[in-house]
Amino acid sequence: PPRAAAALGSIASALTIVQWQMDLPAAVPVWVCTHLTQPVASMRRSSSEHAGLWGFARACLQEAAGLPLYNLDLDFGCAQSLRGAAELVRSRALASEDGFVHGLRVGPAAENEAALRGGSMNVPRLVSTRSASLNVAFAPLCE
Repeated sequence: PPRAAAALGSIASALTIVQWQMDLPAAVPVWVCTHLTQPVASMRRSSSEHAGLWGFARACLQEAAGLPLYNLDLDFGCAQSLRGAAELVRSRALASEDGFVHGLRVGPAAENEAALRGGSMNVPRLVSTRSASLNVAFAPLCE
């Protein structure tokens, strides 16, 4: 099917980019952007179309933890989400300057992956089963 071929082509391209990045004397940030792949509690829509690409980037983060590689899940139909992504790419980091994580202010919070929904940046957090239906949920980092 055409969608499956396109998904595999995206992963093959990402592999080429990451291998190139690893060969550089000073690696440049690579942003892997997907569309509604990660479920966020505030939004019931999600898609598995880019799940393989998200998983590939996660595997790269495990294999080469020092690479500046970021997973960013967006709602391509939301202008706020796209503007937020552009700001993150310009800042060259996926972080909250004030360290706001579930009400704690402990300094800058650096992340490797996030889901942008509207004006909120959501990051994965392990939560109890009483708090969520999934063991790992995307929770708001900043709003």
